[in-house]
Amino acid sequence: MIQLVIEETGEKMDDVVAHARREFSTVRTGRASSSMVEKLTVEAYGVEMRMQELATFSVPEPRQLLITPHDPANVPAVERAVVNADLGLAPSNDGRTIRLSFPELTEERRRDMVRMTWTTSRARATCPRTTSGTPARSSTNSFMHTRR
Repeated sequence: MIQLVIEETGEKMDDVVAHARREFSTVRTGRASSSMVEKLTVEAYGVEMRMQELATFSVPEPRQLLITPHDPANVPAVERAVVNADLGLAPSNDGRTIRLSFPELTEERRRDMVRMTWTTSRARATCPRTTSGTPARSSTNSFMHTRR
C-alpha cells in the first residue's frame, strides 16, 4: 500500500517537473529559442495547425531564430501567426524564410522575467502537495512546525 502511494506520488511529481520545464522553456530570454513559437497556431490549408507541423526552426546566431516553412506558400500565414502572438518580435521574411531577431534584454524586462518565473515556480511548488485532491496545508501548520 505504501509503495503504491510512493510510486503514484513520484509519477505525479515527474509530471509537475515536466510541466514546469515546458512553461519555463517559453520564457523569453535574450537568446533565441524555438520553444517560443513551436506551439503557435497557424491557419494553413484551411485548418489551424501548430507551427512545428508546418516549419523547421534553426538558430543561426544566439539572438536570431530562423523559421523555414516546408511549403513557401505558408510564409505569410506563419508570419501573421508570429505577429498575432504579440511576442514583441518583428518578423522579417525573404519569401522563403522568416527571421526573428531577439533584442538584448533591458533591466526592466529582466526584472519582469524574474517576477514571472518566481510566480510560476511558486504555483508549481504547491502541485505535489495537492496530489490527494485536497488543498495543501499552510507550511506553518505542517507536522514539523506543530510537533513539540
